[in-house]
Amino acid sequence: MKLLLSVYSIVTAIFGILAFFVPATVISWYSPVTADVVAQTGFRLAGSLGIGLAILGWYARNSDDKARGAIVLAIVLTNALGCIAAFIAATSGAFNGGAWFEVISYALWTVAFIIVARLSRKRTARVA
Repeated sequence: MKLLLSVYSIVTAIFGILAFFVPATVISWYSPVTADVVAQTGFRLAGSLGIGLAILGWYARNSDDKARGAIVLAIVLTNALGCIAAFIAATSGAFNGGAWFEVISYALWTVAFIIVARLSRKRTARVA
């Protein structure tokens, strides 16, 4: 779990920082249409949430099991909902094919955290 939280935190921080500070560039990866102020604001909000999740994940690496479990649950839920939102964007034509990267990315993070959390729980149960 510690390795997964570390990698997740670094990747999420990078994308969060990019979305917050250069939203028009990030939007250009997904849409040929020039980003308006509303779209840039939305990406900045998403970037701020990504940065927050990255910080939570980073500090959760060394936290107790109860706190880490709550943080991992929040990360799983956020990524599952992100997967749904990205899927809607990809299938509605709101974004170009780049949105499928987001769908796959969110889905993989969700599945990875679920699997690692279950394995960690089983390992903890055997020790106790």
